[in-house]
Amino acid sequence: MILRMENITLRRGGKLLLKNITGELAPGYLHFLAGVNGSGKSSLLKTLCGYYRPDSGEVRLDEKPLSQISGTQRARRLGVISQNSMIALDFTAREMVMLSASARFPRLGNWSREQLQCIDRALEQFNLTHLANQPIKTLSGGEFQRVQIAGMAALQPEIMLLDEPVSAMDPVGRNQIMVFLEEYARTHTVLMITHDFELLGRAGGDLWCLDKEHNFYSGKASELLNEKFLSMLYNSPATVEVSANGCRRIYFD
Repeated sequence: MILRMENITLRRGGKLLLKNITGELAPGYLHFLAGVNGSGKSSLLKTLCGYYRPDSGEVRLDEKPLSQISGTQRARRLGVISQNSMIALDFTAREMVMLSASARFPRLGNWSREQLQCIDRALEQFNLTHLANQPIKTLSGGEFQRVQIAGMAALQPEIMLLDEPVSAMDPVGRNQIMVFLEEYARTHTVLMITHDFELLGRAGGDLWCLDKEHNFYSGKASELLNEKFLSMLYNSPATVEVSANGCRRIYFD
């Protein structure tokens, strides 16, 4: 369950998006990816899951090149939540979770009772049972994000790649999802993009960062979440306050 990039460079439409990136993700902690808008964070996620093929370098999953892994296997092993992934079709919340979990349950006919029970458990886990038959078009942003996470819980992928999965949630919903992701990351690989400094402040695992010039930085959150580095990364004076329990509050002038 180790996902590794080796000297990744990516261009799209003649524009450089990623340059010479090497890094590794493994189970044990929730990993974060942060940086300024336009630095290449979403492009990096799309490269890690195989949606984008790098111009040079290679992504490897457990030492096997991602390009040599079938689309079916990637769909089963890699769970991805992208930004702006609202589907135009009139799916209900339940159908959306079923779609996310479909790679786990290859079948020729109808869903089995056990498979449907798995879907129901995922909906219940994230307080979505009462919304199960509601069209996703009618859900709030936070409710839709909970449906996406429920889909990941039903799929149970080896690796989750998540692009701002809690950005629209209220504090209670966000905390519930973060507790789930932190627990899941103990035995699976999870990378999450966020602009939320409250979330970064509670980070205990690895932190990846991209600056406006697409330079890549990697290290322990405890090492990178300091005033000097953050001021450089965001080109704005940063203040970091560390509480008695080790949590950080980050401010910018």
